Amino acid sequence: MDHDEEAAHCSQLAERDVVLSLSFVRRGGKAVSLTASPVCSLALMDDERTMRKLEVFERLHVRFYNESSCDYNYFETRPFWGAWITWSSRFPKARVYVGWPASEEMSGFVDPQTIRQSVRWSVQDVANYGGVMIWERYYDKMTGFGRAIKDIV
Repeated sequence: MDHDEEAAHCSQLAERDVVLSLSFVRRGGKAVSLTASPVCSLALMDDERTMRKLEVFERLHVRFYNESSCDYNYFETRPFWGAWITWSSRFPKARVYVGWPASEEMSGFVDPQTIRQSVRWSVQDVANYGGVMIWERYYDKMTGFGRAIKDIV
């Protein structure tokens, strides 16, 4: 189950789904993984209550795009790196995925060559790095972004 975490009230759904998932597993069903796709700026807020609620997720597909406070910008990379360090250190038990857009028309796009040459080493160096989440499939099919980075992520 994946949650689109843009606001603190969305975490109530997560709590409900944890209870439902545990109930399902106890009855002999397949294991259910809880994932969330939070906007990057959520971890930059000083909201401990929301952060505690995000701790229930096994995987966090963090959207590092469409937000100037977190986007990878070729001229100023500190916001991206600061946000990445914040997410990976704040949720050490979760696998943290870097969410990037597949279209250069979106804010936060990182071209495959830049990922290959400079970004991947530092991102993959984090113990709870999970991989890359690509937004969105339509653009991925048009641009070939996923194919271009598949061997390096």
